[in-house]
Amino acid sequence: MGREVTGPQDINTRRLIRQLENTKISIWKEIATILKHARRSRPEANLGHINRVVADGDVIVVPGKVLASGDLAKKITIGALSWSESAMEKAKKAGAKLLSLPQMLEAYPNGSNVRLIK
Repeated sequence: MGREVTGPQDINTRRLIRQLENTKISIWKEIATILKHARRSRPEANLGHINRVVADGDVIVVPGKVLASGDLAKKITIGALSWSESAMEKAKKAGAKLLSLPQMLEAYPNGSNVRLIK
């Protein structure tokens, strides 16, 4: 018998996926699709990579984990599923605003001017 694919086991992640899918906004639906995958296949973004691809004042979403490699020198808003502790400290020192994905959905319900970083 084959193994049954069940998706995320964390109830909070499952609720978040349902919330994102119910918005009918393309960026949130795409993030929901990414979150349905296995944790090991979710994107991770280093602060150094984020610093290279964004401009001051941008609003970005990482549908995975933000890691601390590199430095962040821009004041941006970052929404992510999770953070490493050192990434949180570095981002806060740089003046970045950190939001969880439910907070991002609440703050930017229509998804305008929100960039997806993979």
